[in-house]
Amino acid sequence: MKAHNEELYKINELKNLTKPHSSKILGIDYGEIRIGVAISDETNTIALPFKTLIKKDEYTIKPLISELKELIKAENIEKIILGNPLNMNGTKGDRALKTEDFKERLHRNFKKLEIILWDERLTSVQAEKILIETGNKERQNIDQVAATLILQAYLDKENNGKQTT
Repeated sequence: MKAHNEELYKINELKNLTKPHSSKILGIDYGEIRIGVAISDETNTIALPFKTLIKKDEYTIKPLISELKELIKAENIEKIILGNPLNMNGTKGDRALKTEDFKERLHRNFKKLEIILWDERLTSVQAEKILIETGNKERQNIDQVAATLILQAYLDKENNGKQTT
């Protein structure tokens, strides 16, 4: 009986370990021209900068959707966290409305994916400070770092209270 209880204890301990997910989460910092992209690790615990996508102009979306389709398929993405650029007082400005329009386009193209708007206030400022501190001043990296901060905030909230080892 004691050996059986020890085996059950070991099984329960294994259940508490962080298991790799079969899919990842994408973080997006949507801008007029540059779109920062971050991706989670296999455990959906850590956000990593991935790349910056460039639009030719504010209205050219099709090539961006095509790039995202390839990325979503290649990385087995299950969910998109889209930065929501609210004003400091929580109201929606022009950028937030454009981001909501982009979210709708994402929904039309990726019907099976959950797409979540996530408050991104001050992430670009934080990203710029991080890059200045590390000596990296390339503008496209700011967008990647901002996307990483957005995704990491989401992952931290989702994983809050879960045991990791």
